Amino acid sequence: MTNVNTGSAVTPLLAVAGFMVVTTEFILVGILPLVARDLDIGIAAAGSLVTLFAFTVALAGPPLTALLAGYERRSLFTAILLLFAAANLLAAAAPNLAVLAIARILPALGLPVFWSLATVTVAERAAPEASGAAVARLFVGISLASVAGLPLGTLIADLVGWRIMFAVFAVASLLTAIALRVALPRLPGAAMPIMAQVKALRSGLFLAHLGLGALAFTVMFTGYTYLAEALSIAGLDGRATSFILIGFGAAGLVGNAIAGRLVDRSPLVATGVTVALGALATLGSILLLDAGLVLFVGLGLWGAVHAAGFLVNTVRVTNAGSAAPALAAALNASLANVGIGTGALLGGQAIAFGGPLWVALATIATAGVALTLAGWIVARSQADKRKCVQLKTAIA
Repeated sequence: MTNVNTGSAVTPLLAVAGFMVVTTEFILVGILPLVARDLDIGIAAAGSLVTLFAFTVALAGPPLTALLAGYERRSLFTAILLLFAAANLLAAAAPNLAVLAIARILPALGLPVFWSLATVTVAERAAPEASGAAVARLFVGISLASVAGLPLGTLIADLVGWRIMFAVFAVASLLTAIALRVALPRLPGAAMPIMAQVKALRSGLFLAHLGLGALAFTVMFTGYTYLAEALSIAGLDGRATSFILIGFGAAGLVGNAIAGRLVDRSPLVATGVTVALGALATLGSILLLDAGLVLFVGLGLWGAVHAAGFLVNTVRVTNAGSAAPALAAALNASLANVGIGTGALLGGQAIAFGGPLWVALATIATAGVALTLAGWIVARSQADKRKCVQLKTAIA
């Protein structure tokens, strides 16, 4: 491991790249109603693009990351941003749902490789006891995507159209790729045989951590995917929605900062807290849609725990899979996107069946399952610790 001072350019540059990556991934959340109307499709069909992106990440992430982990990372990160630029340009020109789907699949191939290796790169350059705080600085890019990227994209789409918005993102991705190539130092990869990585992560407890991540992200995205649609149903236009999303993301910056300080103490407890509070905040926000300014209380809490959820789940799974961190991070991204895709599907069915309230109820139910699994992991971890103590005592 190489320790560097906090002035290193690596983490800020990767955070900027992460901002573009996450904005491209989640921009559809803010423009689903516009895309659905323009392509003459239902809102659930438009939401399926979120599911498509997520499931592509889930399937492609682990094998691609395992194969590419040994390559020099500056070149790899640059290539991924160039891929995002091309995909955004294709999305801008997409004449129908099929072409737009292809434009979403392409960046979905690069996203898990970027986040897995960026997370490992930042964690490797920090002291072990401060890895969570280091990853939190990287994840500022995710929060800023919510504060600036998503609402700015929504505003651009509302003013000049969603196609122009994707063209703007294509240029921004290209400029980010150039910045990475020019300003990042060489970042050597760390190759490890694929089967050795798999064997290092085959424990039942690690698999349970992955399952918990999938459930946690299902909780996070059952409601979040359809937040813009819920606000539209409540009578708010695209411009108002963009400003609300700015506030949602600003709360996320606070949540990310708090989580960065607490996650190194107990990532599992932090996960349970974000799951429970996130579900309650989703329900509260839906119930307060017609409550005027009071709505921002619920949205503020929701935004804070939503951003914290990205961080605490990543740190928890990466710590649990420290024997093969790159593959662990990739599997975390994979299962997280299974959760994102499942959440989008579940939320789409719920909103089609009974409106926003049913989305909130589905979120609460999924949170209950996630908290039950978290409790099992706690019990299993404590039992394993007792066995270790007993074994050491017998040997002594």
